[in-house]
Amino acid sequence: EEYQPKKSEKDWTAKLDWVAKVAAVEDFFEKCQNEDVEDLEDGMDDWMENVGHEPSSPTFSLIETSERVLIGNKEYIDDNEDGYRWPQGYVRHYVLKHNVMPTKAFYGYIQVIT
Repeated sequence: EEYQPKKSEKDWTAKLDWVAKVAAVEDFFEKCQNEDVEDLEDGMDDWMENVGHEPSSPTFSLIETSERVLIGNKEYIDDNEDGYRWPQGYVRHYVLKHNVMPTKAFYGYIQVIT
């Protein structure tokens, strides 16, 4: 079943810390894509070959109204074994603006890789 984001009435614990971690991951993926990373730990070269970003079809949200709202046109990608993909603007639009909690799996993924 596809995940459907739902607004929360209350802020969730450590939301801003998690948002900062996602921003750091996105920044790191951008650097990996541009081959602008220095001082890597052993074994990171292979992992980095499978992360980055790529242009995607525009991602729209219907969470505000029945009208589509553009939230981004690229996707962050970790194609490693337990990796994820998420659209540009996910955190800004869903988490910060609409207080949507990510899935437990995606929340945990960000916690583990940062």
